[in-house]
Amino acid sequence: MQKTLIALALTLVCVAATAATYYYGRYLPRLHEAELAEKRRKTDLENAQRCNKDASKFWADLRKDYMSSGLFGPTLNWNDPDMHFSKQLNTCLVEITFKQWVVPAIAGAEGRELINQAVYDIYSNRVIVSVDYTIEKGGEEKPLFPLGMDSKKYSAEKDKLFSE
Repeated sequence: MQKTLIALALTLVCVAATAATYYYGRYLPRLHEAELAEKRRKTDLENAQRCNKDASKFWADLRKDYMSSGLFGPTLNWNDPDMHFSKQLNTCLVEITFKQWVVPAIAGAEGRELINQAVYDIYSNRVIVSVDYTIEKGGEEKPLFPLGMDSKKYSAEKDKLFSE
């Protein structure tokens, strides 16, 4: 009888130890990870919403400043901004693209489309990456500045920034 009680007590101790090991070693850490994941998801959503709002205002203000400067005529066309909150950079990025049809001063010369694309860090008000180029007759792309990047490299840089 005493051996049976000892065996039963040892079994109960083993069950209790196994339960405690599972609870503290597996269940609580997973619960904590789930809580952290939910907190990160909520923070990411809040950051994305704030970025969307702030980037929309930044785009509208920039557009207003450009248009009121008098440097650009009514031929300036703006694309809708592309916005992204970068967790890696912990900032809001917005891509702004505008196009302008440029009419040459020389009679008989072909017009061309001037395109400017830039990704701004709106919280530090700086350009991260940008490109200026023209689309010539026949769709040929030419960089506006000889040492500047081309649109393919710009697109790759922008895609990398917006994937982080």
